[in-house]
Amino acid sequence: MEGDVVVYRRNGISQHVGIIYELRDISLQHNGSQIEFWVLSQWGEDGEYLHKMGEVPTIYGNQLEFWSERKPIR
Repeated sequence: MEGDVVVYRRNGISQHVGIIYELRDISLQHNGSQIEFWVLSQWGEDGEYLHKMGEVPTIYGNQLEFWSERKPIR
């Protein structure tokens, strides 16, 4: 959900973190339901970037872990 943290890992080691900034419903562009996750993160000294969740430098890895303050539903 928006506000959650996504951790990018490579070979099991955390490389980068970002904040889920926006969930965009792009269902009208595709046949069926589809959501794009947009992340706000800082890439080194280059400043902040708003990017699709999977569009990060390859050095950050493609293993994703999500963190939230919400308590699990029981």
